[in-house]
Amino acid sequence: MEFSVIINKGYIHDNECKCKNTIQITLDDDFNVPDNKADIEHIIRQWGNARIDEAKALGEKAEVKGCLDFAILYMGNDEDGGSMPFKMTGDIDIGEVINLSCDVENIPIYWETHLEDLTVKAINSRKINVKAIISIKIVCEDIEDYSFGYEVSEVQENECIQVKKQNLQYAELMVNMRDNLRIRETVSLPQGKPNIGSIMWEELWIRSFDSKAVEDGMEINIELGYFIIYVPENSDIGTAWYDSTANFNGKLDISGCNMDMIHFVNYSMTSCGIEAKPNYDGELRDLNLEMVLEMNVKCYQERTQQIIDDIYSPVKHIEINSTPVSIKNLIARNNSRCQINERVKTDKYGSILQIISCNGVAHIDDIQVEKDGLQVEGVVIVNTFYVSESDSNPLGSFSIPIPFSHKVQLKTTEDMEYYMQSCVEHVGIVMTGSQELEVKGNVVIDVICFNVVHVNVVQECEVNEGDENMYLNLPTMVGYISDGKNSLWDIAKKYNTTVDSIKKDNKGIPELADADYKIKAGEKLLLMKELSMKEA
Repeated sequence: MEFSVIINKGYIHDNECKCKNTIQITLDDDFNVPDNKADIEHIIRQWGNARIDEAKALGEKAEVKGCLDFAILYMGNDEDGGSMPFKMTGDIDIGEVINLSCDVENIPIYWETHLEDLTVKAINSRKINVKAIISIKIVCEDIEDYSFGYEVSEVQENECIQVKKQNLQYAELMVNMRDNLRIRETVSLPQGKPNIGSIMWEELWIRSFDSKAVEDGMEINIELGYFIIYVPENSDIGTAWYDSTANFNGKLDISGCNMDMIHFVNYSMTSCGIEAKPNYDGELRDLNLEMVLEMNVKCYQERTQQIIDDIYSPVKHIEINSTPVSIKNLIARNNSRCQINERVKTDKYGSILQIISCNGVAHIDDIQVEKDGLQVEGVVIVNTFYVSESDSNPLGSFSIPIPFSHKVQLKTTEDMEYYMQSCVEHVGIVMTGSQELEVKGNVVIDVICFNVVHVNVVQECEVNEGDENMYLNLPTMVGYISDGKNSLWDIAKKYNTTVDSIKKDNKGIPELADADYKIKAGEKLLLMKELSMKEA
């Protein structure tokens, strides 16, 4: 009599990294000062931002295109021969082909860019040289639906099919979205500050970042820092500046997202700017702050699912078709802070009268997986504007590299994956003496970490009648002495019986013992062969 077994299947939705690669590129180019700009006396400040606008798959390669935007603030002479600041901007195209370890056709490509170093030097009064080192990380992730058997349906009623199940805990990927967040805020100059004639220099940065999963979206709360140097409407006043903060509250629309999901947001700035606008009185005192963040949002739902671990029949021969599956268990969702506190001598920066603005950016250089957490090594670049005692050079700027080392405490495993995002929070500088500064701030390290579990899941099984004589010739009763290594399931499967039969015929086994229960070494069991077809 023929019979078959139907296995009902479910699916796990997850992302799988197919391949990745990180390269460093060097950009080097010369630029002439525009005709409407004054000659360069000396460069005060430099700024740069690298971005990738497009990544295209080319077999086992990825072609990326983007741009390095840069700006410099320098001192020059105005039409009257007086010294004043000028701004010069430019850009350098990025075009690279990155080798990958697999064919990435039809696989989504994600990227990260970091400006590792930027150096701008004046070749002469009318020409500058720009050199930059940029790292580009390419990650190719594809969405996979992993199938698994969770239930057996027997076609005939009297077949003896033994099924072993296990509980599988995993974090299922529910949202994997890449989108741009446009930040727009309007702020006003306080009383006491002169009206704006023209902005000579502007900076806009993130002081803190917070996200929260809500119904069909993600709430984003950002504290922005901003700084401008400007020529007042009344030119007799000279150069003015303003440094302050602003709060932005926004939302990303994400279908299917809810507050119970565990989320992670990776972000990077693609553009920013500050523009002066008239207020209600027609005075140039309002500032429009604009920033575009490229957001990569992942949301996970923790689940528990029973899956079929093994199938056999004491009276039939069953061939099992299993496939290996890698799934993720959530280890930790951690928001860790590392304090920086550094005293810096100022003798090489000249005579500092007043600190007027500072901001910081964190670069993570190395991450080591240790038993008790992730050891993160990096550096914070603190960029500072100051007023000097020099009448000829009243504005100055410098950058201070401050190394940091921090352990993100969490339980690690041999096979794990993690995503990490860093931010410098509320960095500040105070003068502790005429020749010394104290730098304080926090490096916020946001991380989500998974343990990768490899399991074989039952997909299909074939039932054969087997050799009838072989079953007939098997002993009806077997005396078994345990070696302490095999479970009840292993013993029952080997000797053509069932776990329930072993428990019934051997009173020393605990009533609540499951299929994974192991018999102590040296214990004796009586095993009875299943002689007839009966219901499992």
